[in-house]
Amino acid sequence: MKKTWDDIVRNNRELDEMVPKGFIAIAGNGTYNKIGYMYAKGYQVGAIYYWNHETGALLLESPSLSKWINEMNKTGEARIAQFIEEVKSTEIVYGLIDGVGGGMAYAISNEDEDTDVMLFWASQTLANKCKEDEWRDYKILAMSLQDFLKKWVPGMHKDELLCGLNWGRDLTGEELEPMNLYSLLKK
Repeated sequence: MKKTWDDIVRNNRELDEMVPKGFIAIAGNGTYNKIGYMYAKGYQVGAIYYWNHETGALLLESPSLSKWINEMNKTGEARIAQFIEEVKSTEIVYGLIDGVGGGMAYAISNEDEDTDVMLFWASQTLANKCKEDEWRDYKILAMSLQDFLKKWVPGMHKDELLCGLNWGRDLTGEELEPMNLYSLLKK
């Protein structure tokens, strides 16, 4: 499927009343949420922004279109390697935790609908991108790599959960068995 400049103009005319003034949508994710450029005072020129149609929030997605495309084109192995490298460097793993009941953010596996995936990120910035919809009021939990390996990974293994690494707003990302993640982080 190809998009032409006519498609972009037509789509933006349809969105005109809904999106912030100065936002030019270039793509969507199928749920009315859009990515695009924001041309208004106070916004980074050339950066890609994400607009949430439910909340109206406009969030920085990437400093440039080329960086966003490169991130989207990374293989699963490259994404896992990036997570491992960043976590080993900072010795911190991030999660989203419900401030009320203390439950962690999780989703259904994209590979096996009978399996749940506990979500973790290598940076606070990435975790923050997922604080939307049902996780809007969740708090970012920073845990030491040592605690993660000693407490969380064995618990997920026991509960037969998968580890979701650096998932995006679209609730997709890499999924690993907890003990495989353990092995990679201990190398």
